[in-house]
Amino acid sequence: MNKLFTPSAYNNVLIWLISIICLPISRLLALFKFTPNFITSLSLVLMILSSFFLINGNSLLFMITFICSLFLDFCDGQVARILNKSNKTKFRFDHFTDTIKISIIYITFGILFNDYYSWIFFFVSYTLFFFNTYIQNILNNALKINNKFLKSTKNKFTFFKYLKLNLFIAIYKLLIPIIFTFNSHSLLLILLVLIDINAAYMIFGYFNLIFIFRIYNNSLKLVNFKK
Repeated sequence: MNKLFTPSAYNNVLIWLISIICLPISRLLALFKFTPNFITSLSLVLMILSSFFLINGNSLLFMITFICSLFLDFCDGQVARILNKSNKTKFRFDHFTDTIKISIIYITFGILFNDYYSWIFFFVSYTLFFFNTYIQNILNNALKINNKFLKSTKNKFTFFKYLKLNLFIAIYKLLIPIIFTFNSHSLLLILLVLIDINAAYMIFGYFNLIFIFRIYNNSLKLVNFKK
């Protein structure tokens, strides 16, 4: 397996670039024998600290700890592949902590705005996130059982072929996976709250549109899925 890229990087140029940036850090962490679970735990701790700093108005420390947390989220998988310590059980500690980190983010903004309508807004957004994750997991399991997971061949990235297309079509095809998917790269948008805290409504509103689109799309796939 490629030690640099996760499957999501094969058609998402932003995840691909972040993975490249994180590789030297991952190699250093692997050199000092930091375990993937330790890195995942450190990412969680940094996310908790970033929320504390944001609530208390320390923008610089929030930005540093938040970015470090997101980057370590990429590093844990890379270190696992470098050290050949892939998970051998059904329990995915990294996915478990990812859910906790997303929960922390929603709670943080609920506390920041702390009014009735804001709590409703973030609760609805949080519910859509969970429902999207639930539907996606059901679909993934169904595809796995029926051996229909798409497998990359020779670690070739699908977005490279777009370079042969018309410039505008290439840009369009490169942006689609970035715009219409919710992944670690999506959380970078939260940094916009450093410019204007009210940007949180636009950011999470955008996330909600992604969740609704993917819930609808994946539900249709499940309805039409044949056992």
